[in-house]
Amino acid sequence: TPLYSLPKALTGLSIEEPGFKKIKLHPSLLGLEYATVEIPTPYGMVCCDLKRGCLPEISAPSEILLFVETEILK
Repeated sequence: TPLYSLPKALTGLSIEEPGFKKIKLHPSLLGLEYATVEIPTPYGMVCCDLKRGCLPEISAPSEILLFVETEILK
């Protein structure tokens, strides 16, 4: 399950409503310097660019209600 588990761990993905209508992210690099993560949803891709020392850059389709718990990545 690395194709599911690793993106979920890096983004802290929590599906709050069925069908990805509402999701919550809490990104973490887990010791990496940087990571680019794409999560497929029924509405399109949720994309996260994560880089140590920066705030995460996150984009999601407009149909998804997105909550992000974020801080500068360590």
